[in-house]
Amino acid sequence: MNQLSRAAAADLASRPRITARGVLIALGIYELYSLLYTIMIVQQNPQWVPFWPTFAGMSLGTLLEGVLSLGPWYVVFRKMDQSRWPLKLLAHAVLGLIFSVTWYEIYSWLFLQVWGPQVYAFAQIGQNRVWLINGAFTFYVIQFSILHVIHSLQKLREREQQTARLQELAREREIAALKAQINPHFLFNTLNTISAMVKNKPEVARNMIAQLAELMRYTLQSFQRDFVKLDEELTFIRNYLTLEHRRFSDRMTFDIHVEVDVEDARVPPMILQPLIENAIRHGIAPKEEGGRIHIDVRNQDGRLRFCIRDTGIGMNGADSEPQGVGLKNTNERLLRLFGVEAQLQIQSYPGKGTEVQFTIPLQRN
Repeated sequence: MNQLSRAAAADLASRPRITARGVLIALGIYELYSLLYTIMIVQQNPQWVPFWPTFAGMSLGTLLEGVLSLGPWYVVFRKMDQSRWPLKLLAHAVLGLIFSVTWYEIYSWLFLQVWGPQVYAFAQIGQNRVWLINGAFTFYVIQFSILHVIHSLQKLREREQQTARLQELAREREIAALKAQINPHFLFNTLNTISAMVKNKPEVARNMIAQLAELMRYTLQSFQRDFVKLDEELTFIRNYLTLEHRRFSDRMTFDIHVEVDVEDARVPPMILQPLIENAIRHGIAPKEEGGRIHIDVRNQDGRLRFCIRDTGIGMNGADSEPQGVGLKNTNERLLRLFGVEAQLQIQSYPGKGTEVQFTIPLQRN
């Protein structure tokens, strides 16, 4: 189905339609109106106006008005739903007049057939022709005013729901885009590492290709999952760091410390890799003697705290703002997923290294 067809289907689905529930509610309202109007008339002339015949006559009239309302309802709400209000008001003026006259003529004939000429004359149906037509027109105006208010509220609610759905879709697409921006960095660096090993260490290169295949499998799966277990993410990180260690040899070492009770926590996939990549590229790689990466994950007052610390060259002074594509994307992703409490906290000291921390809600499967 193309976009035009989908739009047409959505427009058709959003238009008001007759349902069994709606018909029952309308009948209940018509009967209530008939009852209240009958009580008012009977109280004015209790000796001359009997309750049940009057109620029957009122019910006949209001039910007939309900049936005759279907035509104007179909024209205005189905055929003219997208029309401007001046055109709708003009249509109501014409349809209301036709409705009122038609109602009177049918009601007058039915009343005469059901109750006979004597009751017809007593009720003064013919003498009150203008008054009854005006009453029917007033009923038409009140009824369709209520219907328009209800329809406007429904359309407003649908627009709010559609806006919420579009915002959620945009959020999901933005997060997917952020994840897509992270992955090329990882692939580029890993392939460069393998390329450097192919000529002199082909066996190591082959092993790295096998490891890369495992890593890429996880990377591809991450696009289909919003959250993974922490131990899955850390397995990926260990493999990644192992590949990078082979590239840098003794110039880059690492250690990972994780509290046992948080290994089953749910975390966004590929959330640590850009931070570690940033530490290697901008902290350890430029340093002649290299450095060490330390990863610490623990439960901190009901939140999962991550700390990635390196002993690289650091930045020019302490900096609380994310720098570089990887850090900015990760920070943006954390903000969209968990709010401002999850944003990256960065401390850097020239010649000593950089520390990046963030916390997210501790969620378990």
